[in-house]
Amino acid sequence: FFNQVGPDILEEDESGINRLVEQFTPSYRYYLDAKTCVTVGVLLSRKTQNVIGEFMDTLTYQSLEMNSKSRSVSLRLAYDKHNKPVYFRHFDLDTYFGAALSMGRTKSQETLNEDYYEGDYSYETITTPGNAAGGELYTGVSLRFDNISVGFELLALGFDHQWGFGKSSVDY
Repeated sequence: FFNQVGPDILEEDESGINRLVEQFTPSYRYYLDAKTCVTVGVLLSRKTQNVIGEFMDTLTYQSLEMNSKSRSVSLRLAYDKHNKPVYFRHFDLDTYFGAALSMGRTKSQETLNEDYYEGDYSYETITTPGNAAGGELYTGVSLRFDNISVGFELLALGFDHQWGFGKSSVDY
Protein backbone atom coordinates (compact mmCIF):
# COMPACT_ATOMS: atom_id res chain seq x y z
CA PHE A 1 0.00 0.00 0.00
CA PHE A 2 2.69 2.51 0.98
CA ASN A 3 5.17 1.49 -1.71
CA GLN A 4 3.13 3.20 -4.46
CA VAL A 5 4.87 6.53 -3.87
CA GLY A 6 8.56 7.32 -4.26
CA PRO A 7 10.67 8.91 -1.53
CA ASP A 8 10.42 12.42 -3.06
CA ILE A 9 6.87 12.96 -1.77
CA LEU A 10 7.23 11.54 1.73
CA GLU A 11 7.40 14.25 4.32
CA GLU A 12 6.10 12.34 7.28
CA ASP A 13 5.93 8.65 8.05
CA GLU A 14 4.41 7.84 11.41
CA SER A 15 3.88 4.22 12.21
CA GLY A 16 3.32 2.43 15.44
CA ILE A 17 1.80 -0.50 17.19
CA ASN A 18 -0.02 0.18 20.44
CA ARG A 19 0.57 -2.91 22.53
CA LEU A 20 -0.03 -1.15 25.85
CA VAL A 21 -3.75 -1.92 25.56
CA GLU A 22 -2.88 -5.57 25.00
CA GLN A 23 -0.71 -5.77 28.11
CA PHE A 24 -3.22 -4.37 30.59
CA THR A 25 -6.36 -6.22 29.50
CA PRO A 26 -7.77 -8.22 32.44
CA SER A 27 -8.12 -11.98 32.35
CA TYR A 28 -9.69 -14.68 34.51
CA ARG A 29 -7.54 -17.49 35.92
CA TYR A 30 -9.02 -20.74 37.23
CA TYR A 31 -6.78 -23.12 39.19
CA LEU A 32 -7.36 -26.79 38.39
CA ASP A 33 -5.07 -27.80 41.25
CA ALA A 34 -2.18 -26.21 43.17
CA LYS A 35 0.21 -26.31 40.19
CA THR A 36 -1.95 -25.95 37.05
CA CYS A 37 -4.46 -23.40 35.84
CA VAL A 38 -6.33 -22.23 32.77
CA THR A 39 -6.69 -18.57 31.84
CA VAL A 40 -9.33 -16.86 29.72
CA GLY A 41 -8.77 -13.30 28.55
CA VAL A 42 -9.24 -10.77 25.78
CA LEU A 43 -6.50 -9.41 23.50
CA LEU A 44 -6.96 -5.98 21.94
CA SER A 45 -4.50 -4.60 19.40
CA ARG A 46 -4.24 -1.76 16.93
CA LYS A 47 -1.73 -0.74 14.29
CA THR A 48 -1.58 2.62 12.50
CA GLN A 49 0.56 4.06 9.70
CA ASN A 50 0.26 7.53 8.10
CA VAL A 51 2.09 8.98 5.10
CA ILE A 52 1.55 12.65 4.14
CA GLY A 53 3.20 14.55 1.30
CA GLU A 54 2.85 17.75 -0.70
CA PHE A 55 4.22 19.34 -3.89
CA MET A 56 5.74 16.36 -5.65
CA ASP A 57 8.47 17.17 -8.21
CA THR A 58 6.70 15.39 -11.08
CA LEU A 59 3.83 17.94 -10.96
CA THR A 60 1.27 15.17 -10.64
CA TYR A 61 0.10 15.44 -7.04
CA GLN A 62 -0.48 18.63 -5.11
CA SER A 63 -0.98 16.63 -1.93
CA LEU A 64 -1.21 12.98 -1.03
CA GLU A 65 -2.30 11.32 2.19
CA MET A 66 -2.33 7.58 2.87
CA ASN A 67 -3.50 5.97 6.10
CA SER A 68 -3.61 2.36 7.16
CA LYS A 69 -5.07 1.14 10.43
CA SER A 70 -5.95 -2.25 11.81
CA ARG A 71 -7.93 -3.19 14.92
CA SER A 72 -8.45 -6.66 16.37
CA VAL A 73 -10.23 -8.35 19.28
CA SER A 74 -9.30 -11.92 20.21
CA LEU A 75 -10.19 -14.46 22.87
CA ARG A 76 -7.09 -15.92 24.55
CA LEU A 77 -7.06 -19.36 26.21
CA ALA A 78 -3.96 -20.36 28.16
CA TYR A 79 -2.69 -23.31 30.18
CA ASP A 80 -0.08 -22.65 32.89
CA LYS A 81 2.13 -24.96 34.93
CA HIS A 82 3.32 -23.41 38.19
CA ASN A 83 6.54 -24.04 40.07
CA LYS A 84 6.67 -24.22 43.84
CA PRO A 85 5.79 -20.72 45.17
CA VAL A 86 7.90 -18.78 47.62
CA TYR A 87 5.76 -17.81 50.61
CA PHE A 88 5.95 -14.40 52.27
CA ARG A 89 3.88 -12.91 55.04
CA HIS A 90 1.32 -11.01 52.89
CA PHE A 91 1.73 -12.59 49.44
CA ASP A 92 3.18 -15.54 47.53
CA LEU A 93 5.78 -15.16 44.77
CA ASP A 94 4.75 -17.54 42.00
CA THR A 95 6.71 -18.46 38.86
CA TYR A 96 5.17 -20.39 35.99
CA PHE A 97 5.41 -21.31 32.31
CA GLY A 98 2.64 -21.95 29.83
CA ALA A 99 1.16 -21.96 26.36
CA ALA A 100 -1.72 -19.95 24.89
CA LEU A 101 -3.89 -19.86 21.77
CA SER A 102 -5.94 -16.92 20.55
CA MET A 103 -8.72 -16.54 17.96
CA GLY A 104 -10.54 -13.39 17.00
CA ARG A 105 -11.74 -10.83 14.50
CA THR A 106 -9.88 -8.00 12.82
CA LYS A 107 -10.80 -5.03 10.66
CA SER A 108 -8.37 -3.10 8.49
CA GLN A 109 -8.98 0.23 6.78
CA GLU A 110 -6.80 1.84 4.11
CA THR A 111 -7.42 5.42 2.96
CA LEU A 112 -5.85 7.12 -0.08
CA ASN A 113 -6.57 10.84 -0.64
CA GLU A 114 -5.02 12.37 -3.77
CA ASP A 115 -5.30 16.05 -4.77
CA TYR A 116 -4.00 16.94 -8.25
CA TYR A 117 -2.67 20.30 -9.50
CA GLU A 118 -5.44 20.72 -12.10
CA GLY A 119 -8.10 20.63 -9.33
CA ASP A 120 -9.16 17.01 -9.59
CA TYR A 121 -9.11 14.73 -6.59
CA SER A 122 -9.54 11.08 -5.70
CA TYR A 123 -10.53 9.96 -2.21
CA GLU A 124 -10.75 6.23 -1.61
CA THR A 125 -11.33 4.10 1.52
CA ILE A 126 -11.04 0.31 1.56
CA THR A 127 -12.36 -1.59 4.59
CA THR A 128 -11.65 -5.32 4.97
CA PRO A 129 -12.90 -7.58 7.78
CA GLY A 130 -10.88 -10.64 8.70
CA ASN A 131 -9.79 -13.22 11.24
CA ALA A 132 -6.86 -13.32 13.63
CA ALA A 133 -5.16 -16.34 15.20
CA GLY A 134 -2.06 -16.76 17.30
CA GLY A 135 -0.14 -18.86 19.75
CA GLU A 136 2.63 -18.37 22.25
CA LEU A 137 4.94 -20.00 24.77
CA TYR A 138 5.86 -17.89 27.77
CA THR A 139 7.10 -17.73 31.34
CA GLY A 140 5.88 -15.46 34.09
CA VAL A 141 6.03 -14.21 37.65
CA SER A 142 3.05 -13.21 39.74
CA LEU A 143 2.36 -11.92 43.23
CA ARG A 144 -0.62 -13.74 44.67
CA PHE A 145 -2.57 -12.03 47.42
CA ASP A 146 -5.75 -13.35 49.06
CA ASN A 147 -8.20 -12.35 46.32
CA ILE A 148 -6.07 -11.00 43.48
CA SER A 149 -2.94 -11.84 41.53
CA VAL A 150 -0.68 -9.31 39.79
CA GLY A 151 2.21 -10.29 37.53
CA PHE A 152 4.05 -10.08 34.25
CA GLU A 153 4.93 -12.53 31.50
CA LEU A 154 7.93 -12.86 29.20
CA LEU A 155 7.13 -14.17 25.73
CA ALA A 156 9.54 -16.92 24.67
CA LEU A 157 8.04 -17.83 21.28
CA GLY A 158 4.93 -16.55 19.55
CA PHE A 159 3.14 -16.25 16.24
CA ASP A 160 0.30 -14.09 15.01
CA HIS A 161 -1.56 -14.35 11.71
CA GLN A 162 -4.36 -12.21 10.27
CA TRP A 163 -6.29 -12.95 7.08
CA GLY A 164 -9.31 -11.44 5.36
CA PHE A 165 -12.43 -12.94 3.88
CA GLY A 166 -11.74 -11.70 0.35
CA LYS A 167 -14.58 -9.15 0.52
CA SER A 168 -13.72 -5.50 0.85
CA SER A 169 -15.93 -2.45 1.01
CA VAL A 170 -14.65 0.41 -1.19
CA ASP A 171 -15.94 3.98 -0.76
CA TYR A 172 -15.12 6.82 -3.16
